[in-house]
Amino acid sequence: MKAEVNEATIQEKNLILGKDPARASAAEARYKEAKEAAIGGLTKLLELSDIPELVATNQRLKQITEELFAAMDKSVALGLKQQDEAAIKVSMSEVAPVRQKAKEALDVRVKANADALMKARTDAAEIAESTSTTLIGASAIGLLAAAGLLAAVVIFGVTRPLGAMSGAMARLADGDLAVSISGVERKDEVGVLARSLQVFKDNAIAARRLAAEQEADNQAKMCRAEVLDELTRRFEAKVEAGKGFAVVATEVKELASQTAKATEEISAQITSVQQATQETVHAIQEIARTITEMSQISTSIAAAMEEQGAATAEIARNVQEAARVTETATESIMDLQKGAGETGAAANQVLGAAQELSRHSNDLNLEVSSFLSGVKAA
Repeated sequence: MKAEVNEATIQEKNLILGKDPARASAAEARYKEAKEAAIGGLTKLLELSDIPELVATNQRLKQITEELFAAMDKSVALGLKQQDEAAIKVSMSEVAPVRQKAKEALDVRVKANADALMKARTDAAEIAESTSTTLIGASAIGLLAAAGLLAAVVIFGVTRPLGAMSGAMARLADGDLAVSISGVERKDEVGVLARSLQVFKDNAIAARRLAAEQEADNQAKMCRAEVLDELTRRFEAKVEAGKGFAVVATEVKELASQTAKATEEISAQITSVQQATQETVHAIQEIARTITEMSQISTSIAAAMEEQGAATAEIARNVQEAARVTETATESIMDLQKGAGETGAAANQVLGAAQELSRHSNDLNLEVSSFLSGVKAA
């Protein structure tokens, strides 16, 4: 029964930690099998109890075991719904205390079994002693003439075999399963008693072997549960460390915003350059038009001299305007170069932040792969 309770506990942990639906379904089935086996075994044990102390102990054990499974049913149901935090909370606050009570009750049950075995050994010794005394007394009264022969028969045929069996029973009760049972080949009542004792020894050997196998199996399962717990804690620690991604993502967002802003400024400066260029072209066109007009009026020197002075002044003004516009265009181009440099720096910062984010993402992928590999290997 202890093995079934341990099996149910392990499957409860698997349901809480597992994420694969197929494995969760298998764990649920094994949990139900272990639960039914444990409850069924307790019910049968209670039916076979005939001593008031054992009846009370078994009733108490069954009650606690039912409380334990009621609590585990809650955590299992939450685990099947993927409500892991709630399932863990129930497992720690409700299941764990009842599991401790069940362990204590099982210890009490083991002690009761030991007491019962000791009582059986004492009763057998008393029966053997009483039988020996009765046979010796009857032989002495009924066969006075053959007292010597009868004494020999009693001593070598009954008393010593019974004494040997009594010693064997005592050693069996103390856990010595290597004791040899003599007299099993006899055809009388002593032979019947010897064969019964041999059956008891064989059953005790089988029970010890099964208990050792169950203990080894339980140890392997508990080790696997501990490995899963350790992997889960390591994975959660890595995921908590991954919260730095939010900071990196925020920096990337801010750098992208700065880049967009710088791009808008560059676009505005390009527009200013284009406008200044258009003004320069317009001024050059004005100069050309003025020169054309000077060519048209060159036939009249007198009138042309006056107009030439005005045209010359206009040319000078247009040249100055062209120089001013050209200077403005030059400044805009310098501003454009400066904005382009700032954009390049911002782009480098964005690239660096993106590379840092990629590195953290790769680290997280490696941790997830390591965690899943550990879970499969466990």
